[in-house]
Amino acid sequence: MAQQRRVQLSTQRPGSTVCVLGTELALDVCGSAPRGAAAFQAQATPGVKLWVLREARSVKLPSSVGRWPLAPRPELLLAMDAPSKDVGDEKVGHGSWRIPGFLLDHGITDGCWDSSGTDPKLHPHHPRRVWDIRNRSQTPSPPSQGLLEWPIFTDSVVFRVAPWIMTPNTAAPLEVFVCSVDNNEGFVAAVGALAERAQCPLTVCPAQQNRQDRWIQDEMEFGYVQAPHKTFPVVFDSPRDLGLKDFPIRSILGPDFGYVARQAPEGASSLDSFGNLEVSPPVTVAGKEYPLGRILIGSSFPRLGGRRMAKAVRDFLLAQKVQAPVELFSDWLHVGHVDEFLSFVPAPDRKGFRLLLASPSACYQLLKEKQEEGFGEAAMFQGLDRDGVPKPTINEILANEELRKFNEYAQVREGAGGSDPSLPPCPSCLWGQE
Repeated sequence: MAQQRRVQLSTQRPGSTVCVLGTELALDVCGSAPRGAAAFQAQATPGVKLWVLREARSVKLPSSVGRWPLAPRPELLLAMDAPSKDVGDEKVGHGSWRIPGFLLDHGITDGCWDSSGTDPKLHPHHPRRVWDIRNRSQTPSPPSQGLLEWPIFTDSVVFRVAPWIMTPNTAAPLEVFVCSVDNNEGFVAAVGALAERAQCPLTVCPAQQNRQDRWIQDEMEFGYVQAPHKTFPVVFDSPRDLGLKDFPIRSILGPDFGYVARQAPEGASSLDSFGNLEVSPPVTVAGKEYPLGRILIGSSFPRLGGRRMAKAVRDFLLAQKVQAPVELFSDWLHVGHVDEFLSFVPAPDRKGFRLLLASPSACYQLLKEKQEEGFGEAAMFQGLDRDGVPKPTINEILANEELRKFNEYAQVREGAGGSDPSLPPCPSCLWGQE
């Protein structure tokens, strides 16, 4: 006999309860019947099984009997074969209480909790106990409360706050932000033209707000939280806190835009800037799917020490769980941001995107081709009038052996090639880490 629990019904209003797979609900038809009622009817949606237990005989509904007499005190039993798809999607209707001159209707809604898997689906209003009403003949039955019940097992449920989810740059843009600082009018105009082509609104942060801090990508990262009924954008403010430190909370936070921040008590480093925080498009790693992608952050090589993103920020990202962060070795760079050597772009085939890696060896190949074409005396950064910026020629770059060795090292570090056995293995393979 399946485990049972009794459900008290009411003629005043519909009720709801949960049916655990493998158990039965005993619906208290007689106890809820209006005074003078002589019979009842019951119907159920396809996912619900109903029986009438009368005189020790069990009859499955629907049957040829339209109404069931209330004497001698029948029981209505309910069970389910599969979990509900939604809360309240399975129903039982008790109608047509037969009383001379009256028809009264009553309904009960049943959900179902599948406790057979390792990840049970449970809604906050579901009960945490399953009650035993076996040996009913030995159980006192107070008229005001029905049968006395006791738990046969107790379960506990942990509810989490909805995770903050990052969006990849392969997604369609909703809004573009850019900083206006001294002498970057051409750049702002070019970004504005792209935003117009993409039919995307442009927000320009003026100099009086950014205080000559142009690196808005380093200051904040956009994401969202989601509930079944609503999606809510949330900006993540980095601990970088330079000229743009007030912009996220003063200009982004609002009634329809959330805000979250983490500080670095140990002191922020360059790796705490959010140019060092990216997320991939949806990926599958070793057969495991990440439908929201995986977060990528730059770090030092584990055995060598060096800079790491602030623990408070890493802990926050790890706590979101759904995008399983991966740390990549970026500390070989002066600034150390992952967006300096990788980027995702949309693609029409295969996975729907490509991972682009900066390649020093490809750059050397291009410079060699231009040298052979007679452009060896062409200067790098020509026209860039900034003090302290070197302008070497192609010939000078190719002749600089120290620079070449460093770029070979960089090539190995980002996993784009190279095979120097004296260097530690490239941790870009951490893409597959759990």
